[in-house]
Amino acid sequence: TKHRKKGLFYRTAKKTFELAREEGIGFIFGFPNPTSYPGFMKMEWSHDGNISSYKLLIPTVPLGYLANKVKFLEPLYRRWFGFVAGHWKTEYRPFPNSARGEGVGTVCHDEALLAYKPENDTRFMLRIGKSLVWINQRAGRIGIGDIELTDDIHDLKKVLRTLKLIGFLTGSFQLSTYVSPGCRLDQHLRDIGYRARQGIAIIHLDLDSRLPLDRFKYVYADFDT
Repeated sequence: TKHRKKGLFYRTAKKTFELAREEGIGFIFGFPNPTSYPGFMKMEWSHDGNISSYKLLIPTVPLGYLANKVKFLEPLYRRWFGFVAGHWKTEYRPFPNSARGEGVGTVCHDEALLAYKPENDTRFMLRIGKSLVWINQRAGRIGIGDIELTDDIHDLKKVLRTLKLIGFLTGSFQLSTYVSPGCRLDQHLRDIGYRARQGIAIIHLDLDSRLPLDRFKYVYADFDT
């Protein structure tokens, strides 16, 4: 506790931003929780909207949540989740960010990003019908990182039905994703009757980009700490 309230976060952040600028990085994006948000605003980040939050409850025995609380059960649960989801598991490969659109900036889901966020027993890709789905499993929740969307809305319905089935069989009580308002996945979810809640802030720090950062859109796979 001796290091607290000495301004170390502010000073190290400033040094990091200076180094990033020297390395040619144009801007930084982030998704701060309410506790850290005021600190970022003091460092002149811009608040460019809020993420849309979708959380769908799955009626099941919450085995994943229990395994997260009882540590010796966690590796057993991971194997069970991998066994069930493995029926749809497919090659871990890049695919275009579903938020991409004309005049919209996105994070590239390329080989470099997949190397930074590698496949493991809680993060992998599924082939459900015609759709490629990037998921993660954490504390009894299935997160949808992104979906390689088709033009047929019925394909998305099939993805959600299958993920709910996986959740039911594995004791995962929640299916969730987070997307920028107005992106394709947000629009498709609304089209089939789901409604989002306003989530955490989307913020940017422009180092030297000369870009309209409020035109960038994100999906759950883009979240980082």
